[in-house]
Amino acid sequence: MKGVSAIPAPSGIDATYSATLSLLWATLKQAFVILLGNVAPLRPLARLHIPLLSSLAESIDSLLSRASKNTSKATI
Repeated sequence: MKGVSAIPAPSGIDATYSATLSLLWATLKQAFVILLGNVAPLRPLARLHIPLLSSLAESIDSLLSRASKNTSKATI
């Protein structure tokens, strides 16, 4: 076809790298679709009281608050 040309790859970039990068983005996109599709059905599980998860969340929260206090003291 006259007037239609393929977009040339930038010089120095391997064709397998470009193909792999495209495959990576396509796979990530599909993974996000699957994850976001499962958010609504799993919402009732978030309302369950599970002691292990509660204590884990509290531990992470306390670690993050300590880290933010330490960084704020360091910047003063």
